[in-house]
Amino acid sequence: MSEISIAIADDNLQTLNLLNDILEGEEDFHVVGRADNGEDAYNMILKTNPDVVLLDVIMPRMDGITVMERVRGNGAVTKIPSFIMVTAAGSENITEDAFRMGANYYIMKPFNKEVIVDKVRRVGQRKTKVPSLQGMKR
Repeated sequence: MSEISIAIADDNLQTLNLLNDILEGEEDFHVVGRADNGEDAYNMILKTNPDVVLLDVIMPRMDGITVMERVRGNGAVTKIPSFIMVTAAGSENITEDAFRMGANYYIMKPFNKEVIVDKVRRVGQRKTKVPSLQGMKR
């Protein structure tokens, strides 16, 4: 199994550290960057090109929905990461916006370690699989 590269963005340092510890504790996960605001998160995603981004919705300098929108709208991005929203913001409008922008999952805080690991592994494995050429018809 190949390694899943992950970026984390959350303005709460405790949450950022907890997510980092959970993810780095998994053999096939590698945290490639951390950010505590949306602007840094956006730049980190462009720089590190992760498979998966764990993203808070409400952050200073740019919210998580706008981060997703800007990454998807940037023509220079060759690989759009999978986005997992990890947030305390549970309004229906925010949830709908997140999914409309392409979030794969929306996990409410406080979260369960097993849920985080499971969802990252699910979306990360899809990103790292190389399509098989066997059985392709011409």
